[in-house]
Amino acid sequence: SEGPHADILWFYRQEDLAKGGEAPSVVALTTAPEPEVKKKAPVEDVKEEAPVQPTAPMPVVAINEDTCFDALPFPVWARRPDLSIGMCNLAFAKALALPREEIISEGKELMAKGSKAGRALAEQAIKGGKEVFARDHAVVDGRRRLLQVVERPFPAHTDPDQDQKYALIGFAIDVTAEEEKETELKRHLVSQHEVMENLGTAIGIFGPDQKLEFYNSAYRRLWGAKESFLDSKPSFSDLLEDLRTRRKIPEQADFQQYKKDYLNYFTSLLEPREDVLYLPDGTSLRNVIAPHPLGGLMFVYENVTQQLELETSY
Repeated sequence: SEGPHADILWFYRQEDLAKGGEAPSVVALTTAPEPEVKKKAPVEDVKEEAPVQPTAPMPVVAINEDTCFDALPFPVWARRPDLSIGMCNLAFAKALALPREEIISEGKELMAKGSKAGRALAEQAIKGGKEVFARDHAVVDGRRRLLQVVERPFPAHTDPDQDQKYALIGFAIDVTAEEEKETELKRHLVSQHEVMENLGTAIGIFGPDQKLEFYNSAYRRLWGAKESFLDSKPSFSDLLEDLRTRRKIPEQADFQQYKKDYLNYFTSLLEPREDVLYLPDGTSLRNVIAPHPLGGLMFVYENVTQQLELETSY
């Protein structure tokens, strides 16, 4: 093709697979613009500009599957119809510290035998006819790493008489750093929960799914709830229903609307909200509802009955 600028066109030859050819290859084609020479200026007293030198045509570069996949920094492989490894890139070979030829001839797998992200994942992809992924640990270059493995089926041949060289393509991404951050976050949360457990203020934390993720002893004592019920991670809706049944929350003319308003806070509350709850037994609670950094809401209750009684007595 021709144009004012050089273009590099990349074609992914999936049709080769559909026709029984080799594995997909990538071909780079280049076109160079025609040399362009500027004309003389029409005014006589303007000096003539030197013609632009023709641009040398760019070389045609062919990229095959080996050079393409070897350039990727993570393991890539292709499986034959029997799910054995038929092709792998340099990163795959480096991860196992084995020659590529040995990996292919002996059918070495990146994941350990029995791993949910190994051959079993490939079987799942073939059976379902769609891309699947799983995470599992593996020894990569001598170190234990967490890998997210993806297996994706190739398009099936339209001609049943043609043999299909590869049935699946797969790759693995190292997500160890993500796991380490999650572990560190869990340690941080455990430390926070230990501090909140020793507070006299009742605290309950509900996750983004509106289920109870944490409560301290003061929270259980305040509502007189059974540990087995709270440990089952009830939803906020179920908890309100339980408190209503035991007359632990303010009486409501329209309880369903009251509950709906509270549930809306999970998706609308951006700043802490504070109010006072007057319970049927005469207890007054200062209630603070705040968005939790990890999603969901944190409910804090403080008994202010005596404080309010003193304020009203003056």
